[in-house]
Amino acid sequence: MKTQIFTIEQLESIETTIKSFLNYVQEHDKKSLPQCFDFCRLIVKNIDICKNDNYADINSLSKYIIQDWKSATSPRIGLQEYYISNDSFETQKEINNQINQFIQTINQYINI
Repeated sequence: MKTQIFTIEQLESIETTIKSFLNYVQEHDKKSLPQCFDFCRLIVKNIDICKNDNYADINSLSKYIIQDWKSATSPRIGLQEYYISNDSFETQKEINNQINQFIQTINQYINI
């Protein structure tokens, strides 16, 4: 199976979206975030490292992004299981719909 190689533009989109996602979640959830978010932070960190090296190792980075995102979204413990509760059902629904939208957007960028 051939590994997907991301373009610089795709990496920038992935990085920007994951950063926005992390900021959104941290803004709405003041608790310690579950481990699945560590993989999101790792993706951002690795893209930043690769960017600082003029994307010299973009092939390896692409492989790691796919692996890390699969880990972040693994069944039963991944991002799909995460939600933020709120006293207001409408607020809770809105917040969690936005979280799901971030996850779907990142899934589309990474194509898994």
